[in-house]
Amino acid sequence: MLVEHHYYEESFKAYETGLAMFDWPVLYDIWITYLTKFVERYEEDKIERSRDLFDKVTVTAPVDVRY
Repeated sequence: MLVEHHYYEESFKAYETGLAMFDWPVLYDIWITYLTKFVERYEEDKIERSRDLFDKVTVTAPVDVRY
């Protein structure tokens, strides 16, 4: 709903809240949606922030996760 009304930063805060509330494997779906929406929204504008998000998921994801 937030994205539909162009409240992108608020929606990203909601994703961050979800990341703090859940554990793997539930986080898989949250991360995929969060990263997809972020990259779609900002494309090449916020490369450093995108890189930080991708780094965060690679550090927090368990090594033996299979999807």
